[in-house]
Amino acid sequence: AACLLLAVDAGMRRSELLALQWQYVDFEREVVTVALRDYRGEIGPTKGKRKRRVQMTGRLREALLACQHARGPFVLMHEDGRRFTDAAVEWRIRQIQWRAGFRSSPTLKQAHGQTHKLRHTCGSILAMKGAPTLVIKEILGHRDIKTTERYMHLAPRAVADAVKLLEE
Repeated sequence: AACLLLAVDAGMRRSELLALQWQYVDFEREVVTVALRDYRGEIGPTKGKRKRRVQMTGRLREALLACQHARGPFVLMHEDGRRFTDAAVEWRIRQIQWRAGFRSSPTLKQAHGQTHKLRHTCGSILAMKGAPTLVIKEILGHRDIKTTERYMHLAPRAVADAVKLLEE
């Protein structure tokens, strides 16, 4: 559940999930610092080349506390101490979706890109709840506001609710 919540509640990219280390998880301040990414197996700076701090939701904090381990420095690690790969993250997220009743099978083939869709979900939920675009931009770590706007998909109900404001 931690990998899913890091994507949907913190807006992290899959590469950032893979590179997240415990030293960047501050339970006292309830902040995750997104400082690194795993690009093709190599750890380096984030895509935007800058660190960002994301406040933890209560459920993300609980999920991270529940998955604490001493297998190594990375948050997402297998029981045998190996770091997760892109495929492992996608497979786990697909399994969670399958258990929740989405789609018919938790296969890897169907799982491609699920983590990134959750990142879009993060931006969309924030937009529908009224978060300022600049705040969403910072949470998602975008350099350009136009990129952020592509992540802010509005549900049809949000549009209908906005039109109702004209009637008041």
